Amino acid sequence: MSFTRWRTSSRSTNNANCVEVCHAQAMVGLRDAKNSGGPVLAFPRHSFQALLRSWSAERCGDLGHRGV
Repeated sequence: MSFTRWRTSSRSTNNANCVEVCHAQAMVGLRDAKNSGGPVLAFPRHSFQALLRSWSAERCGDLGHRGV
């Protein structure tokens, strides 16, 4: 799988612990923004979406329904 167009959040700063995200076909790649040549975590798109919904629910205090 080739990930070529990496994005970083507009909210990230140079000192922060940030990740970059890349969408390629049915997969999503995640990597450390400070180590762009390092390893990449690859997720099926639907699994990545479920992960984001879970994190969002935890941040908003909705632990009863995760949408997974």
